[in-house]
Amino acid sequence: MRKCIDLESHPGFEEIQSPVLMQAIDRGLAGFSGTGVIDWGHIPPVPKTKPGRKAKGKAVPLPPTPPVDPKVVNPAKLGDEKHHRYFEYLFNTFATPEARAIINKYPKPELVPWNGGGYFQPSEGRYGAVYTPMGMTNDISTLFHEYGHALDHIIGLELHKSDTALATSEMFWNEMIADGEKMEMIVDDSIYWNYITENGINFKITTRRDFRVTKGKTRQDIERNMNPGDHWRIMEYLLKEVKLDLQNIKNTKNPDPAKVKKAEATKKSMEKLYDLYMKRVEVAKKIRSLVMKSKIGKAKRDRTAQGGIYRQRGAIGDILDALTAGELFDYEVATGENFMLGGHGPGYYNTRKDSRGGNHWSLKMADMFRRAEVWAQLHQFLAHQDNTSWDIMKNLMPNTVKRFDALMKEASAGNLAANQLREIGTQQIRANPRSPAVRDTERYETDIYTEDKIKEMTTQELISTLLHSHHTSYNDMKMIRKEIKLRKARGGNVVYKP
Repeated sequence: MRKCIDLESHPGFEEIQSPVLMQAIDRGLAGFSGTGVIDWGHIPPVPKTKPGRKAKGKAVPLPPTPPVDPKVVNPAKLGDEKHHRYFEYLFNTFATPEARAIINKYPKPELVPWNGGGYFQPSEGRYGAVYTPMGMTNDISTLFHEYGHALDHIIGLELHKSDTALATSEMFWNEMIADGEKMEMIVDDSIYWNYITENGINFKITTRRDFRVTKGKTRQDIERNMNPGDHWRIMEYLLKEVKLDLQNIKNTKNPDPAKVKKAEATKKSMEKLYDLYMKRVEVAKKIRSLVMKSKIGKAKRDRTAQGGIYRQRGAIGDILDALTAGELFDYEVATGENFMLGGHGPGYYNTRKDSRGGNHWSLKMADMFRRAEVWAQLHQFLAHQDNTSWDIMKNLMPNTVKRFDALMKEASAGNLAANQLREIGTQQIRANPRSPAVRDTERYETDIYTEDKIKEMTTQELISTLLHSHHTSYNDMKMIRKEIKLRKARGGNVVYKP
């Protein structure tokens, strides 16, 4: 996704001027006729499928926005621009009075008509910016989804006094993981990564490409080398490899009983994981069948027909994509099967390569995308007058839905303690089986970078992260600005070397 940012209005712009930044600005302005708008490249990885976002076809001329029906309860009030009337019309026509009440209660993000695909950029302005289409078949679903991101962000800032982006969704992480495990979408895959760390791996993963990782590498190191489809290809290889390991140990003249026992346990654990993965695929197919037999599966592909609910089928698919950290899509790429209703595609919910070869910085960042997208999809369902998708998710993820509903009601009432989010930082957040690290008590989960990591980055990488990162936290931005100032004082554009 291409992203433009107005630098002059960006917080902290005046603090990071440097020769390197000036050069970057000059390059960015090239071809833009001095408009003052700079194209900084992509923000989060571009998904192959965007539920509730990018629609097929071109925008169609919209009829004049009708006046607000006097019978509408809590009519939405978004701003004074002409396009605000259209977005208010969508909320007033298809959203619930409760959803409109929360929208009216909190400060508003910028609303930008954008037919290139919807997204939320929290770093633009005080309350972020919602980019959402006008005249496309996904107008309603995208607006409701992206405004869900905005509320995740704004409620965190205003009610919980958070200093990180998209912080409210962090408060249902435990419920999300628990429901994901019960649904058999989240599984303990530690044997997969531990085996590669302990033994390394080297084999021809496709007819044209080898996959090689040396011993001792961490999960994140391993994932950075993985292309779309590689996770499943490696799973199939490991299944054969553990059997061969056991066979080789037993075929020695005097097999070591301890080595035999360990090899047997490893083989058993790997086979169990393989079975769990296959069971997960079958569960996803059953959920697809359930969704397609429902009202949203039969809805027409139209902007206003039944409130545009046909796109909610893809939103449910995206929740499965988030729960599995993108591994169902990975399975599709490797096998050629096609059963996912929607999602963000390879690389979005993990640190593996996306379709363009890019990676997230860390597993923490990938996990943040997972819970933020689940939050936004649930908001899309709860805000809509049609309850079909909401009822489906209540059955699939009862704890998460209950917690989300409670957070929204508390946000509506405005009665949460001002320091509640900060107190959560001292509690033990349940570790995700796919990412065993537990939150550091002195940093928030949305804080991704360390001082050492920042010093290893080039100045260009620091500037790019500061200006167009989708979820850069306040603490991380503060450290990045500090490092850029130090480099400006040194007059260099090199990686820090002690």
